[in-house]
Amino acid sequence: MSLDDKLDKLKLKRHLGHVPRGAELRSALDCVLQLVGQLESVISRLSYVEEDDIVECSYAEKLRLEKRRLQMELAFWLQELIRYLVYLNKEVLRCKCNLERIRADAEKIKLEQVRDRYSRAERKQETQYRLAVQDRDAVYIVLKKIKVVLEVSETGQFSGASFGMQSFLTT
Repeated sequence: MSLDDKLDKLKLKRHLGHVPRGAELRSALDCVLQLVGQLESVISRLSYVEEDDIVECSYAEKLRLEKRRLQMELAFWLQELIRYLVYLNKEVLRCKCNLERIRADAEKIKLEQVRDRYSRAERKQETQYRLAVQDRDAVYIVLKKIKVVLEVSETGQFSGASFGMQSFLTT
């Protein structure tokens, strides 16, 4: 399946409010990172063409069109990944609250059989929490990369302001 096909499939699922998790999320992020790499390559090639004052050639025009297409695609994915991040932050918080409740309740339990069930529930919730944190952090890293490459593609330089997304990581 081509990169475009994979991205189109993800966009289709978006209309259902779907947020991928685990391996599906990693695959989506890999596709988005390929777009980031493509835009970095176009920016690099375009800078060489513009340095040589060949601004009006058809190759330079093709590069500019490709740059604009990739910028638009990454702008879409920037918004989409912010939506993922909001969902994943809520999921991390949900898991964290559940874990705290399980631990608090487990301390009050006297029966060994019930305590064992709580231990299993705690382990399961810890796993869900860890996976949600991993997914959230992976999305956050890709978001930072998208912001940087879009900033560079627009201004030709990196100001560092793109890293001001810490507010998304509330837990």
